[in-house]
Amino acid sequence: FLKTLGLDYISSYTNFIMIKMGKYSSKIIADSLLKKGIIVRDLSSYGLNAIRVTIGTDAQNKIFFKSFKGLFSL
Repeated sequence: FLKTLGLDYISSYTNFIMIKMGKYSSKIIADSLLKKGIIVRDLSSYGLNAIRVTIGTDAQNKIFFKSFKGLFSL
């Protein structure tokens, strides 16, 4: 999913992944998702242009994918 958007991520064995936002602002992405009721962690305070996304249920993940992808089609 992330590769189709041209984004990279760090693989994880935990319940979350870190998505590198590349040319997009992690703060703007996190704020835009929050307005849609989706809470992710903006990692810019750590000097990273990335967000941390907790893996949810299938239904929650589908909502995230749809909302996240929608931000790139504006």
